[in-house]
Amino acid sequence: MLEQAAIQPGMRVVEIGSGGCNAAVIAELVGADGEVTTMDIDPEVTSRAENLLAAAGYPQVRVVLGDGEYGEPAHAPFDRIVVTVGAADLAPAWVAQLAAGGRLVVPLRVRGLTRSVVFESANGYLAGLDYELCRFVPTQGAGENRGRVLVLRDDACGGRAGLRLEGGEQVDDDLLRAAFAGPAADAWSGVTAGPTCPTTIWTCGSRRRCPATVGWRRPHGHARAGWSRRRPRSACPP
Repeated sequence: MLEQAAIQPGMRVVEIGSGGCNAAVIAELVGADGEVTTMDIDPEVTSRAENLLAAAGYPQVRVVLGDGEYGEPAHAPFDRIVVTVGAADLAPAWVAQLAAGGRLVVPLRVRGLTRSVVFESANGYLAGLDYELCRFVPTQGAGENRGRVLVLRDDACGGRAGLRLEGGEQVDDDLLRAAFAGPAADAWSGVTAGPTCPTTIWTCGSRRRCPATVGWRRPHGHARAGWSRRRPRSACPP
């Protein structure tokens, strides 16, 4: 994430989601002429970060207790804004507090996957430059959007399957559970990939179709993706 931010000496940087260690690394990158602010909504986190930073020799790092959804206007604008909590969207305050030509790095969760996305301010808009798959704890406060997990299967053998719902999505829980418990059905796509294919893929389907999971088979050394719907077993496998 810090590589994505491309932090340079003398920059003003704010980290949203504190801990101490990351802020210390940022302080090394900006040097003596730079300025680092790290903030968090949890008073225990900011207190610990402040103590650890002072003990490690970084008393110049400013530690702020507050809701990161609103940024830190008292010390804006910032050349770099680094968000280290999972977000559902870009907070307007982050965009407003980003200096011209500055970079915003934020873990955005979209359709179940979180990507650390790099945005750069240019000519009055944000341009997306790059992304990396990642995982962070979810945002707390005004920007919180945790969603929920609908458990579709949880049998005595320890088998568990669920569907993550985000953004206030409303579904018929009982109908989905009933569909998932129906007879097994496979529909292989015929798409193949080499042994270096990514392990994370994104899938979608019609509401008229049953809940599905993605399976992989390896005929002749290649991976093949397809849909699979499995009914729970009544007894544990041998």
